Amino acid sequence: MSLVRLSQICLALGLMSFLALSGVSFFLLDRLHKEQQQLAFLLQVQREVSAISVGADAIALSGTDQKLYEAFVAKARRLQTDLKSLSNEFPDARNAVKAIDMILTDLDPLVPRDRADYLGPFARANADDYFSKLADSNIASHGIALDAAVSEALKQRQEQIADRAFWVAASFASVASFFLFATVGSFALIYQRIGGPLRAFARTIKAIDQGQPDARAPDTADDEIGEVGRAFNELIKHRRAAEEELERSASLLRIAGQMAQFGGWRYDAVKREIEWSDETALIHGEPPGTQPSLEDGLNYYVEEDRARIAKLFGDCVEKGQPFDDIFRICNANGNVVWIRSAGQPVYGGDGTINGAHGAFQDVSDLMAARSEAERRDAELQDVINSIGDGFMILDQEWHFRYANSTALRLMERSDSDLIGRNIWEEFPEAVGTDFEHYYNSVLETGQSQSFVAYFAPLEKWFEVSAHATREGLAVYFRDYTDEYERQSQLRLLQAAIDRIDDIILITEAEPISGPDHPRTVYANAAFERRTGYSREEALATTPRILQGPETDRSELDRIRAALIALKPVRAELVNYTKSGEPFWLELEISPVADETGSYTHWISVERDITERKEIERQLRESQKMEAVGHLTGGVAHDFNNLLTVILGNAELISEMASDPKIRQMAEVTMSAAERGAQLTGRLLAFARRKPLDPRLTDLNQLIESMQPLIRRTVPESTEIECVLDPELGIAEIDAGELDTALLNLIVNARDAMEDGGKITIETANVVLDDHYAARHSEVEPGEHIMVCVSDTGKGMDPETLRQAFEPFFTTKDVGKGSGLGLSMVFGFTKQSGGHIKIYSEPNEGTSVKLYFPRLPIEQETDVKPAVEVPLTGGTEHILIAEDDDLVLQHLKNQLVSLGYRVSEAMSGPEALEVMQTHEDIDLLLTDIVMPGGMNGRELAEQAQSARPSLKVLFTSGYTENAIVHQGRLDPGVALLSKPYTRLELATKVRRVLDGDHAQFTQNAIPPLE
Repeated sequence: MSLVRLSQICLALGLMSFLALSGVSFFLLDRLHKEQQQLAFLLQVQREVSAISVGADAIALSGTDQKLYEAFVAKARRLQTDLKSLSNEFPDARNAVKAIDMILTDLDPLVPRDRADYLGPFARANADDYFSKLADSNIASHGIALDAAVSEALKQRQEQIADRAFWVAASFASVASFFLFATVGSFALIYQRIGGPLRAFARTIKAIDQGQPDARAPDTADDEIGEVGRAFNELIKHRRAAEEELERSASLLRIAGQMAQFGGWRYDAVKREIEWSDETALIHGEPPGTQPSLEDGLNYYVEEDRARIAKLFGDCVEKGQPFDDIFRICNANGNVVWIRSAGQPVYGGDGTINGAHGAFQDVSDLMAARSEAERRDAELQDVINSIGDGFMILDQEWHFRYANSTALRLMERSDSDLIGRNIWEEFPEAVGTDFEHYYNSVLETGQSQSFVAYFAPLEKWFEVSAHATREGLAVYFRDYTDEYERQSQLRLLQAAIDRIDDIILITEAEPISGPDHPRTVYANAAFERRTGYSREEALATTPRILQGPETDRSELDRIRAALIALKPVRAELVNYTKSGEPFWLELEISPVADETGSYTHWISVERDITERKEIERQLRESQKMEAVGHLTGGVAHDFNNLLTVILGNAELISEMASDPKIRQMAEVTMSAAERGAQLTGRLLAFARRKPLDPRLTDLNQLIESMQPLIRRTVPESTEIECVLDPELGIAEIDAGELDTALLNLIVNARDAMEDGGKITIETANVVLDDHYAARHSEVEPGEHIMVCVSDTGKGMDPETLRQAFEPFFTTKDVGKGSGLGLSMVFGFTKQSGGHIKIYSEPNEGTSVKLYFPRLPIEQETDVKPAVEVPLTGGTEHILIAEDDDLVLQHLKNQLVSLGYRVSEAMSGPEALEVMQTHEDIDLLLTDIVMPGGMNGRELAEQAQSARPSLKVLFTSGYTENAIVHQGRLDPGVALLSKPYTRLELATKVRRVLDGDHAQFTQNAIPPLE
């Protein structure tokens, strides 16, 4: 029987059994799925039956309201409906339905009873008997019967499913056995007919592969196997003959290709596929067997040659024009290779072009050593004429004896024009040039000479190699114009590399360990400029000379691991100049391989990112400041409102209390509130959100006026010295805030000298130049006034110094410092447009220098001590606009106690309505931050627009940007900052009503220790 017919029968049997197995499987799985759905339904019914039973017991024991009972009945009726749907198959379901009816019948008399009546029996003496009787009622027995009925139905269903599952498994196993028997039988039958011959075929193929020329496939059968065997043997016979011939040709071709770095290629225009020989792939730096696409093949050519090869190749496959030319490719290893590529069209039987094929040769060595190759092959005319260099022979009398076609072409002459003629007569422009000089030198000394010279008449540069011969002079030359331009470009590139700011270092790839490795082999000019090392110093050692104490060792380990793995790596490191100055470098290190694929060098491109790192640090500081500012603003408003009420009430209690203990408690409350105000003020100062009242200030006068307070702040064991510049200029700053800042610095200096020491306060006129400003972006170059507070204390280490200005950072013991002193000084200085710098070393003391812009004016200033103002009230009408009810009532009581008439509003729109009903309002006292879509500034503008003579006093715990810009109160604005004392309130209100528009300096807050 034919193998085809046998295979068809076996396939039909297997297919039929497979279909039968699939049908039975789907039928049985469907039945099981339905059984599982019914079982899930029964489980759901069982859970609902349990809920009904428990609910009935709960209602019987504790009672319920009518609505809850109606919901219980509805659920029970739905469950009855579900049970009735099961009654045909499960008789116990009917019992469950009856049990629910009996439960509802027994419960019905219990529900309508009044709750007091229902609970009454439980309060009687025989409550236990009543409870037991109720527990043993029919309701409980009905619930048990209900659970038992449903459980019995569930048990029956589970038994049915188990029984059916057994028959499902048995049926599936029977059909599967039939399928397995049919399949195995079919394959066994087929294997019996073709297994033996196939094994014989396999042995024959293996024998042929192992080089046994007499191996034959089985060819005696009269079926398809026999026909295949006879055809196979005949094919092997022809193949052996062809392979022998092909091997002889291929052997010669491989030898020639390997010796000459010569390969071949073929292009199929129909399939658009290109095929490389192994030699061609190796020239491209790819492994043997690489078969690229046409586009990938063209992309190996350098950009300058790509268009030329594309046109020549296109003309070959489209117009049938052969080509043969020299190009440059950039192989897979990144190396530029000179190659010679030749191609011819391939025609089909109908005369159309089906593709192209050709040769491919690495001619890099030929291009590099063309002169030497021409000398060795000078006698071979055909080789000489085929090479790309010009070659000519001159005799002792300077006559042309020979010139190849390339030489004639380069000199733009014909053979008849030159042969036998004198070179200096034909080219008189060459007399006196390098050509004459070097040619004479070769004839006189017999030493070969190579040079590059420009010949003006031809407007070309020539690379010339002249050699002495027995007859005269042999000259090899080539058009060097393009190469000269390329060399010029390389020189320009080198000049450009030396002028860029990025450092470029090249090191050997191996070894990478050791004190002097990897060894540097190249360093550009940027390396010298940035590091201070010369190229000679760099080439004599390793890049490790740039590392120092702050260079990240973990990052160096990561770089070393990448180098060991021969992988590129990017990193950021602190390096050091020759003078020891640290700077940040962003470096990218990449491996470089040679033509064999071996990594020989590392190239490191390094960029100075010191400025970027500083900007990033400043950005982080700015973001931190912004976050603290937002947090401070949100807290300060509500916190200061509370402090205002606490401070005011404590002040009134202290004044009114006759009991000393109550007065003492009120004073403690006032002290705590003032302490809270100090903390809020320090936070606002650090976040640069505290409104400043800058004035022209003579810092010498201010420091002299502070000396009594300074003397009281430090112990007797501490010496204080003031070194004040008598020619000190004028600065525009908030004198009260500067008092506080200086006092904070003095307290810090005092605490740093536990056993006493010396504090020096110094002022001077200084100039911060462009160089200093370049390293501190917030500084504007120019004249500044410096205030310096120095101590001889224990100083700070670098880590402490780095965190000195951070809020809540302190080195003092718990309870002795809030960590806001230096933060407040920092924020005030920055907000005033100044600059702050700390100089400190462990055990060498600390100097803190504040720089403020010096004004180009000479004006007298006066720093006067504050004069205590008596508590003064009035009878004017004041409108209070305050959204906090506690603050509003407190403020109203304070003003009424001072004799004023007071109206109140809790929002801007409400305040405008009050003004329309009262024509005699003299002063608007408004909070800045209020609800209703209108802040205090907007309220004041609308109110004064309607009533120009109205006086306005703002009050707030946090002003944001409504009346403060660039950290300063807007001109003409009066502000009463929360929290405030009764005296501050009375004084500020009275001055505003009396028309005193002078800006009021905020009360100085004592330093936080």
